[in-house]
Amino acid sequence: MKLILAITLAASTICAAADLRTNCDSCHGADGNAVQPSYPKLAALDPDYVSTKLQRCDALHLSSASLPPKVARTVLSRADIDLLARAYAHYPRSRPEDVDAGQVELGKMVYDRESSSRIGLACEDCHSDDGSGINSTARFHAIPAIARQNVPYLVNALKHYRSLDVKKVTGHTRTMARIAGNLNDDEIMAVANYIAGM
Repeated sequence: MKLILAITLAASTICAAADLRTNCDSCHGADGNAVQPSYPKLAALDPDYVSTKLQRCDALHLSSASLPPKVARTVLSRADIDLLARAYAHYPRSRPEDVDAGQVELGKMVYDRESSSRIGLACEDCHSDDGSGINSTARFHAIPAIARQNVPYLVNALKHYRSLDVKKVTGHTRTMARIAGNLNDDEIMAVANYIAGM
């Protein structure tokens, strides 16, 4: 009975969000698996994480100025944003086809331990060893699932974090800036391919 109720609730959430997703689908995909490799996959992300990012208008590290005009002009209510986030969370995330297998060995070293020797943290310490992240709780903000994200998106996100001044950012953003700040371009490309292939 609980399974039937869960499936019914998921289906009703997805249907209710269909009209709202019109502007999202062309970049992020109808099922949240981005059709544009430089855009993040929203499928299987913690709904609270997506809602928070959208409400702060820095949707997954992109400024509103970088969004297509029709999207930047779209005004969504808090309820609309929450509904969209819940709908995308119900979809599984697909594995990208452009993973470079030759990058995976170095990428795994970076993800598991490479950065920890320099700053005391590795990617797996927060995002989990399988890239599944940590869902939000009453006490903690979500750490996003990064497994199977698109390689170009991951590379751009890590380079963005690397460009930040750690003294001017806080929280998870500071942690990411510290980690990415210790990675060179080759390491960023390698870890992006490793994460995408998880």
